[in-house]
Amino acid sequence: MTRALILAAGGGTRYKSFTRDLPRCMLPLGGSTLLDRQLETFEQAGVTTVGVVTGWHGDKIVSDRAFTRLDNPNFATTHTLGSLFAHPEFLDDDVIVTYADILFGPTALKTLLESPHDLTLLHDADWQAHYIGRLDKSLGYAETLVSAIDSPDQVELIGRELPFAERIVGELVGLMRFKGHGLDQLKSLYAKRAASPNTPYYQARRFHNAALTDLLQDHIDADQPVHTLGLNHDWLEIDSVLNYEAALTTVEQHGFDALFAAN
Repeated sequence: MTRALILAAGGGTRYKSFTRDLPRCMLPLGGSTLLDRQLETFEQAGVTTVGVVTGWHGDKIVSDRAFTRLDNPNFATTHTLGSLFAHPEFLDDDVIVTYADILFGPTALKTLLESPHDLTLLHDADWQAHYIGRLDKSLGYAETLVSAIDSPDQVELIGRELPFAERIVGELVGLMRFKGHGLDQLKSLYAKRAASPNTPYYQARRFHNAALTDLLQDHIDADQPVHTLGLNHDWLEIDSVLNYEAALTTVEQHGFDALFAAN
């Protein structure tokens, strides 16, 4: 049975006063919170076992909807990879992993659930348009994907400021699915690398601080497949004061569903 894991342990420094004492997944939007919106979308898709990795002000992460609280005691010194493996027992056979600062609709989730691949990422091919005129984030901040020349749905490179810019297929949507043998390989690779936590690791200064994308690149470099599927809207990243305030205005004026159309 497919389960979901929401990575919500990190602090929200880019949101300034909005998240000084509040986890970013608890930001209000349209009479609900980002967390409630994610839980609702999972529930509607039949994904009812959901874990939330907590850390920064974790006691304030609450919802009327059911979820399993999974604390990351090292949230202050780890990145997304540390949160993913804070409770490896939850990574059982088939799991959808999402960042806490994105919203997604049923189409995005359906795309993942229908994928036949063991490791499936989603990307937004129109990603550069989201950075036009922004002063809070540059293109270099985006986690992007370069696909293989002979297999456009297979990832060759993943991370920030990648080479071969002309071959970037899109920005990583923080929503992915790991299952079966591919998930077992990721877990084995993590366990092997964790034995040397202070060793430099891809785009991280050391493995202990590594991002999820670093492990995926390691997996790819071992000639193991990671696939990506394009997503046309139906998602929104809320990762700064500017686009949070823009989302608040959109919902107030046009309703929640307009968020994805405006993305």
